[in-house]
Amino acid sequence: MARLLIVDDEPDAQRLIELVRQRARYKPLYAKDGFRALELVEPERPDPVILDQMLPGMGGFEVLEAMRQRPS
Repeated sequence: MARLLIVDDEPDAQRLIELVRQRARYKPLYAKDGFRALELVEPERPDPVILDQMLPGMGGFEVLEAMRQRPS
């Protein structure tokens, strides 16, 4: 089953994304901040990623850039 990484700190957004995710039949991976998202990327290798732009600590664009710099 494909893995979907959902990176968002807003509970309402997480619930909405969860409804869509269930229909698409992805295995969910959740992160409430960019640091946790980066911890999950290597071992889990999610297929798509839904990434909020405004996250606590590290913004979405910073997380995206860090993901792109990783060799895998």
